[in-house]
Parts: sequence; structure tokens; C-alpha cells
Amino acid sequence: MIKRIYNFVDRKLGFKELVRYGLVGVIGAAIDFSLLNVFVQFTRFDVYQSLVFAFLISVIVSYFLHSHWTFNVKKLPVKLLAYCLTAMVGLIINFTVMYLLIEGWGWWYNYAKLAAIFVALVWNYTIAKTLVFKNINR
Repeated sequence: MIKRIYNFVDRKLGFKELVRYGLVGVIGAAIDFSLLNVFVQFTRFDVYQSLVFAFLISVIVSYFLHSHWTFNVKKLPVKLLAYCLTAMVGLIINFTVMYLLIEGWGWWYNYAKLAAIFVALVWNYTIAKTLVFKNINR
């Protein structure tokens, strides 16, 4: 009975998919945070340059994890391009939130990054599920 309910919820709501999306998101966020700090601490990049480079690297890694594990689609260059283009909006959201929190409110860049991730989360999942990975092979 419980298995039937779980399977129904999974088919209708994509629960496993959402959990997998969250796990890949945690991995992507860890890469993003780590590289942001490496670039800030060990290069001559400022926090905003570091943000861009770290974000782009984490987007590429996340794309391959999502396409292989979360949404189970073939890795097509067109899908990668679509994912990167939608991620650019996520980058703009990240940059804007971080800039406002750092420059406007004096937050530490790591706290600002954490807030930016949460703000961009809804956008990223919605676009990934409905546009980028909508033609999936289940």
C-alpha cells in the first residue's frame, strides 16, 4: 500500500526527481561555494569575478549530473546550450542578490551567496524541468 502511494506521488509529482534535483543542487552549490572561496582567496579576482567563474563551472558540472541522473536525458549539445542560457538568468539573479546584500547591506560574501542560491532555486528548477529537460526518455 505504501509503495503504491509512493509510486503514485512519484509519477504525479516527480518526488524522486525533485530529491535528485536537490542532491545535484547541493553538489553544484558545494562546487560553487568552494571555487568562489578558492578564487577569492588564492587569485587576484575580486568577489564578483570569482562569482562568475565559480558559477559557470558549477553549471557545467550540474548539467551533466542532471542530464544523466536527475532527468535521464541524452546529453545533446542543444540541451547544454539551453541549460547554459537559462543558467545565465540564474547568474544574473545570483549577481544581483549578492551585489545588493554585499554593497547595500554589508553582508559577508558567503552569506550573500547562500541567500542568492535560495532566491535562484525556484527559477532554476522550474526552467530545467519545464524547458530544458522536458523531452525526457523515461
